[in-house]
Amino acid sequence: YAVRAMEQISRDALAEAGRAPEDLVALIPHQANSRIINATAERLGVPVEKVMMNIERYGNTSAASVPILLDEVVRAGQIKDMDLIELVAFGGGVTWGAGVIEWNPKAAWPITGREARSSIAAVKTGAPA
Repeated sequence: YAVRAMEQISRDALAEAGRAPEDLVALIPHQANSRIINATAERLGVPVEKVMMNIERYGNTSAASVPILLDEVVRAGQIKDMDLIELVAFGGGVTWGAGVIEWNPKAAWPITGREARSSIAAVKTGAPA
């Protein structure tokens, strides 16, 4: 179920953004377990070197896993200005979501509504059918 949900929401968000999995510089998934992460990436056709993981250091940090991992890869220089990244997560079997973002570290904070719309290409939430 989790793999199907993460794959589908990833594809939906990419499609809404007019992009494809091969356009991604990085996939930053919820760190539920490595089996789910690897299976999702394989089904999307995203190479392992583009799939960011830290589960081996922290385990499943639940809702915090995506922002923790995003912070780590940014600090490590793995994401550069205007790189296309996708954040994807699921929770409790009833929610799921993904965002496709052109990373812009130079954006002024806090982000205004107009800046957020231009920064976030697509966001989908819901439960799989």
